[in-house]
Amino acid sequence: MSEIDAAYEQTSFSMDSVGANGKYQLPVSQGPTYEMSGRPDPESVKPVLDSAGYALIAPHTEMNYLSTKLLDSETNEFAHIKMTGNKLRIFPKDEDFSKETLERLVNTFRKKICSLELVSENADGADENE
Repeated sequence: MSEIDAAYEQTSFSMDSVGANGKYQLPVSQGPTYEMSGRPDPESVKPVLDSAGYALIAPHTEMNYLSTKLLDSETNEFAHIKMTGNKLRIFPKDEDFSKETLERLVNTFRKKICSLELVSENADGADENE
């Protein structure tokens, strides 16, 4: 199994019913965790993603933290990324999240920002939900 296949196996998205009688629908997603080869400055990552064809939606940065929804202009799919220190989390934003979108985002980071290594599914909080 390739690394991208293993990372994609870690993604999931669902709409969970919550509240009295399941009145409300809450989106819940899980995604792979990558360890970055350093701690890229979040402010420098935003223009790189923008130039690679990602629309950043409501980005939030502070210190070594970046959280933003992304629209991939090539696949027209949404994702949510969280960069904290040397960790990158990638969450699908709907049920149609494809392996192609994940692979393109990972490759963009590797070619233009820093090297990445997939963290095993159960290591260091990788089971955190988005």
